Amino acid sequence: MKWGIYFPFYNFDYTDHLGKDKKEISCIDGGIYLNNPVLSAIAEVREFKGDPLYNKPFLEDSEIFVLSLGTGKHNKNFNNSKTQNWGLWQWKKLLLNSMMSGSSYINDYLAERLIKLNPFVNNYFRANVFIDEPHNKLDTNRKESFEHFEDEVNSQLFNNSSFMKSLDDFIIDSKM
Repeated sequence: MKWGIYFPFYNFDYTDHLGKDKKEISCIDGGIYLNNPVLSAIAEVREFKGDPLYNKPFLEDSEIFVLSLGTGKHNKNFNNSKTQNWGLWQWKKLLLNSMMSGSSYINDYLAERLIKLNPFVNNYFRANVFIDEPHNKLDTNRKESFEHFEDEVNSQLFNNSSFMKSLDDFIIDSKM
């Protein structure tokens, strides 16, 4: 089995909706290209808003509601005294995680500013939790890490009255 970073490669046959044009598709871990797909989702709705799936050719950005669910984040603080003598090897270990988290943060930042043009419309909501070491490793499958993640979701989100109020407001505004 060949691996595309954290998940194995996946191959399948694809046939278009007319039953023609059969192709073999090879997929790799989506995080390689897009760790936080929120901007792609907004672009998709904007581009295809007149499509029968959406059937909203006159859709305004203020009518687009996005609930973005993260898979956890981790802040690692490095002070100058710790990193000043680091070489390529020490920085290399952090490069992939830094690129993935940076991409996710910038997509969140841009998505909110692209569709939240009216300060009175609550149409963008991101839910994510901080995950402590050693449970923040992307390739972990330890039971303790899953339990830690569940505990953090409960304490940081579901048992947080401020978060739940914001989520309720978002749902009410979206008329879901």
